Amino acid sequence: MRSRLMRISSVGAAAVVICLSSSFASAESKSRYSDQAVGIREEIIPKRPDPLLELFQGFQRDGPLRYDFELPTGMTISPYLVLYGLYRSGLHTIDNGTAPSAQWVQSMDLFANFSFSGTERVVFGVNPLDDQGMTTKYIFEPEKNRGWDDHVNDRITTLFFEGDLTEIIPKLDWEGRRPLDFGIVVGRQPVMVQDGFLIADILDAVALSRNTIPWFGSAYGRITALYALDEVHRTNNKEDPQAQLFALLSEWDMGHSKVNVDSTYVKSSDRGGDQANAAISVLRPIEVFDTYFETTFRVAKSVAIDETAQSTDGTLLYSSVSWAPPGTDNIAYVDLFWAVDQYAPAARMMGGPLGRTGLLFSGNGLAPGSPISNKAHDAYGGAVGYQILLPPRNRRHLIFEVGGKRDDSKGGFNAMGVGTRYSQAVGKHAFFNIDLFAVEQESRDNSYGLRTELGIRF
Repeated sequence: MRSRLMRISSVGAAAVVICLSSSFASAESKSRYSDQAVGIREEIIPKRPDPLLELFQGFQRDGPLRYDFELPTGMTISPYLVLYGLYRSGLHTIDNGTAPSAQWVQSMDLFANFSFSGTERVVFGVNPLDDQGMTTKYIFEPEKNRGWDDHVNDRITTLFFEGDLTEIIPKLDWEGRRPLDFGIVVGRQPVMVQDGFLIADILDAVALSRNTIPWFGSAYGRITALYALDEVHRTNNKEDPQAQLFALLSEWDMGHSKVNVDSTYVKSSDRGGDQANAAISVLRPIEVFDTYFETTFRVAKSVAIDETAQSTDGTLLYSSVSWAPPGTDNIAYVDLFWAVDQYAPAARMMGGPLGRTGLLFSGNGLAPGSPISNKAHDAYGGAVGYQILLPPRNRRHLIFEVGGKRDDSKGGFNAMGVGTRYSQAVGKHAFFNIDLFAVEQESRDNSYGLRTELGIRF
């Protein structure tokens, strides 16, 4: 009898639980996620602009893979080919205090990307109007050079293969437990290290990376060994045919910080000179009074093994702080630098390492030079700026900046200026920029300039 009562009690308890569950289900919390799938809302995610040409799988398409097949290594191939590019055209007129210039400059990058899978691809690129910084342009001033300056060429600017070892040969590690997470890149490739303070070049190189390294208590770590056998441009932005570059690069996510520790060695002829470089940077968000500040602190060092015009000793310290002022979507920034002696980057195709400091220190890729010199030789200074995002949908923005440089290098001069940029998106494929600047220069006339750019992506 007691056993029967216990069974009845159990059944009753179960019924009570079911009733309570039903009651709670009918009164779900408003913060609870719904069990119903709503799909992708097209009014939130706009339709993707179509590239110039797209074949096979398609990029970010819905549905199952197409044209897929498996290799003997276990790798699944799902080919995808896309052709795309960027055409840039700009008028500029600049009076740098010594010689005025006015030009209409053309540039066009064309790329073909053939993907075998999500991690393996071959990229091919050309710029038929730009030959290593020598752009095709029409010169209005100086008048003695008026006419077309043609730099049409067939030089290959990009041609590389990249992939992941365990994706190319999955049979090496079906279960994903072995430390075989290696990435490889071979060919002519753009290389950017330390935001261009160390390397900003297009190199004929091979690179091997070991990813997801759990060292030093980091959440993520990566070490890359790179060797460039050709196309190394020195601090004067000119190719050194005898130069070879060796690099050991690392990146670590540690707590809320990202730490980069990088070193390079350039081996060259007696004329070019050997040079060693090292750099360390720390990127970390800092919260003060309910405002997040994105901070970057960087130290870079160059050591001339053989001192020449392109191989010099120097140290560069750089800091950057940016934040969104409370109640706005705008961005304010403060960038500061201090260059001791003559810091020389390991490899750089265009401009100097201080181009990251702000509008006044950067070129726009079309107009020659920068309003304030971006070389890092015996100088200190910085820039303070404010970027305003304009409605509707933040497709326009306006930047105001004040910056200056105290230059104690041989032939250098102090400069202080103001600059502004207005940018406007045009449809889904185009944008327009206009820059204005005025710079007061020591021991020479003031500098003024107007730079424009129309870009069309296809």
